[in-house]
Amino acid sequence: LQMTLLGHMLQQKHGSTPVLGSSASALILDSCPAAGDLKSIKLVVTTVIQNPIARRIVLAIAHTMYSVRFGLSLLFGKQMIMLENLRIDMWNPRILPWMGLHTPRLYLFSRKDKLVSWQEVTQHAETAKEHGMDVRCELFEESAHLAHVRVEPERYWSSIQGSWDVATE
Repeated sequence: LQMTLLGHMLQQKHGSTPVLGSSASALILDSCPAAGDLKSIKLVVTTVIQNPIARRIVLAIAHTMYSVRFGLSLLFGKQMIMLENLRIDMWNPRILPWMGLHTPRLYLFSRKDKLVSWQEVTQHAETAKEHGMDVRCELFEESAHLAHVRVEPERYWSSIQGSWDVATE
């Protein structure tokens, strides 16, 4: 989220002119992006909030907010669901001015992630590839959300090093 906000701020201040020069960059997406639909929001809430009363309250608020944003989206014909906007922004090859189609993007994700499904990440990566981006995926089998580096540190860092090597060629 912060990266997309920074990208929007830089674009507003400096326009969409690409940054010229030899700065290397790579984008590492660890356990993201999530779909942002109601199903994934419910999954996050039920996984993170253990107290059943607090869980019901938060789910009621989430349902209400999602329904209002969805209704506004239909009414105004504009995407009003924040996580969906974030997913769409992530398909912009120049999400930051120094990035482009050839900036390597590495998706690190797991089949055991209870918060972000591996299918969602795979779908996002495939769409990025269809947009012509340089995409790599590393699918872990046993790690939980954001736990890949603890479960398989050598593989994790090797994947990141590989992306960085491509970025600096």
